Amino acid sequence: MTKISIISLIAIIIFNYTLSGQTKKLIEEGNAYFENEQFELALEKFNNAINLDDRNPDLYFYRGNTFFATQQYDKAIDDYHKCIELDPDYVDALYNRGNAYYEREQFELAIKDFSHTLLIKINYYDSYFDRGNAYYNLQVYEKALQDFNLGLRHVPNYADGYYDRGNCNFMMKRFEEALEDYNKAIELKDDIADFYFNRAIVLFNLEIFTDGCRDLNQAAELGDEEAGAYYQELCNF
Repeated sequence: MTKISIISLIAIIIFNYTLSGQTKKLIEEGNAYFENEQFELALEKFNNAINLDDRNPDLYFYRGNTFFATQQYDKAIDDYHKCIELDPDYVDALYNRGNAYYEREQFELAIKDFSHTLLIKINYYDSYFDRGNAYYNLQVYEKALQDFNLGLRHVPNYADGYYDRGNCNFMMKRFEEALEDYNKAIELKDDIADFYFNRAIVLFNLEIFTDGCRDLNQAAELGDEEAGAYYQELCNF
């Protein structure tokens, strides 16, 4: 199972032009409600702000983030689309729309948006990992591997990146490479059950059963019930 990077949903207020005092106040209140996960109240504030100023791309971005946070991905996409219509180079809106498409399993559209972010901002490194995950879900493993390699070249201490690349290597039956990636992921972040579970699967494929069982047990201790069931079934030897 691959994990998508979590996007930053905390809106940063960037005023591209002069806003009225009332609109500024609504934005501040909406962001405060957002940060406290009071999403309905945040939406009310952003709706009111848009009613006052429907040409400000930031407002659609903030409201889109709120829809995203409440898993209303269709509405989030609509708002990000409006934001991008008003400002075609609004890179964060492109990135977040890509993630909304990803959540809807529209991976081709997600890839298009992640690629666009990199055209605008070459160091938008999260796009490499997320585009890689989109390719992974389309089973285009060579392109996924290329993106994970690019991402890790720039962010070499990103544990989830090694985990994702390990999954890709595993699907390509490159078990030794997958093992190296899972080892690195666990070295960087040693409290994630999925990391141990997937490393256990690789170890079993490499016929290293004792270490595989140890990893299943560790994954179970970290809360993975499936790993516990496999441990009981496979490791009583």
